[in-house]
Amino acid sequence: MPAVIGMEGAGIIEAVGDGVVDFVEGDRVAYCMVLGALC
Repeated sequence: MPAVIGMEGAGIIEAVGDGVVDFVEGDRVAYCMVLGALC
């Protein structure tokens, strides 16, 4: 889609940068942005 329709997201990590130790390729991740919940 060409637009962001919500304030949450989820996906699978495809690549990590040098020095990243908490995540690896293939990890499932999700987030929610609480600050925009009442907009």
